[in-house]
Amino acid sequence: MGTITIDVAAQLGQAPSQSGWIKIPLAYGATHVFTVANFTTETTPAFVALGALSSVKVTSLPNQGLLKLNSVAIVTNQVVTESDITAGNLVYDSNVISTAGYTDSGMTFVVSDTVSNLFYKTPQIAAISVDSNENKAPSNVGTGSELVKINVPLVITRAMLTTNLDGPYSDPEGDPADKLLISSIPAHGELKLDGVKVNSNDIIDFTDIDLGLLTYTTNSLPATGQTDLFDFKISDTGSGEFRG
Repeated sequence: MGTITIDVAAQLGQAPSQSGWIKIPLAYGATHVFTVANFTTETTPAFVALGALSSVKVTSLPNQGLLKLNSVAIVTNQVVTESDITAGNLVYDSNVISTAGYTDSGMTFVVSDTVSNLFYKTPQIAAISVDSNENKAPSNVGTGSELVKINVPLVITRAMLTTNLDGPYSDPEGDPADKLLISSIPAHGELKLDGVKVNSNDIIDFTDIDLGLLTYTTNSLPATGQTDLFDFKISDTGSGEFRG
């Protein structure tokens, strides 16, 4: 008669068989509250053990920013329990001095499970990627159209140049439009700012546009099927860069 011996006690002494690294993206100046998933299901490869996550030992610290437990700085080889992580007590504060953005792979960790209470053999990396604080230019400036009558001035409004466009003005940070650059002038009429003719490459403040000082007037009729137009670019209040 054959026999299979099952050694249950030996299994109870086995540390987690698999643990992986994780990348954590953050906005500039942001804080990350670690979760149990950060150390288990979200790692590559995922956490595998006989039991659930029991604790995390921080084997090395981030090179930038600050890792804290209950608002106190973590030290190397400090053990953080699953209950502390679940309670949101393990936190990383990004380095606000580094405005150019950074990826910090200094933090490493090992995990233990509730069955063995042993730590995985190899420290894994928590790579923290923080965005720069560089303000970005407008992401979209579309096209628009307006109906006019000969010799009747059309007051150009902020809405005509932003929200009413086919592909409205938008900005990554939500910065409002600040300045208008006239790339080309109309062929059949004139743009004027407070009664003075506008030329190509002139820059106009949106504060003047809000006052109703920018107008278009045509005194000639385009040929059949033709339309008059002018091209423009817009800068935002944050970056000062023109897009269009």
